[in-house]
Amino acid sequence: LLAIVILENVIAGSTSRVLLWNLNTRQIVREIKLGAFCYGLSFSADGRTLAVADFGRPSEISLWRVADGSKVAGWQVGFARISYLSVFATTPDLSLAAAATGTDRFSVVDLKTGRVLWSAIATDQGVSALAFSPDGKILASGAAFADSTIRLWDVASGRELGRLEGHHGWVGELLFLPDGTRLVSASADQTLRVWDVSTRTSVRTFRGHKTEVWRIALLPDQKTLVSGCKD
Repeated sequence: LLAIVILENVIAGSTSRVLLWNLNTRQIVREIKLGAFCYGLSFSADGRTLAVADFGRPSEISLWRVADGSKVAGWQVGFARISYLSVFATTPDLSLAAAATGTDRFSVVDLKTGRVLWSAIATDQGVSALAFSPDGKILASGAAFADSTIRLWDVASGRELGRLEGHHGWVGELLFLPDGTRLVSASADQTLRVWDVSTRTSVRTFRGHKTEVWRIALLPDQKTLVSGCKD
């Protein structure tokens, strides 16, 4: 089992690193050096490849072989850093990536060729979250600060499919559940919501946080969510 730790560069001229850990022995087994701080990370579904978004000059999405730490490919992409948010997502097979490339825009990149397939304006002020469905056919986007709406996009065409409305604050993170029919969102309105993607409706709300919810993760049992709050 492998985990990731990101060390951001805080001194001018220093280099950030991505560290891969063996969770059984609690030892570092691999190190990847970056040009600047890490914008995002994503393992392939089989765990053999790691996608790294590096906010360097130029910024880059790179693919790395986990077994030996060798770089498989790298593509230059112009990321947009929005406050503390790092907005990056990939399909499970690492064939596609999506990243915020402007204050109101994101782009979808083919990780086989490095070509930008399409871009879209998702909000008036800050793309805050992106997530692909498990089959890679739908992309969900969240907006920061000025808009609480979640938008759904057709990955093949870039066409907007619909919107999910119900939150009363900006959306910090999005997560599709494994069946692909439900989407979980974390919001600044102190709640998590579960959405039915086909009907575009909220089917459950989790309450308990006292301030903005920034992060969510699904445990391997596929039944338990973990959420991280601003506090």
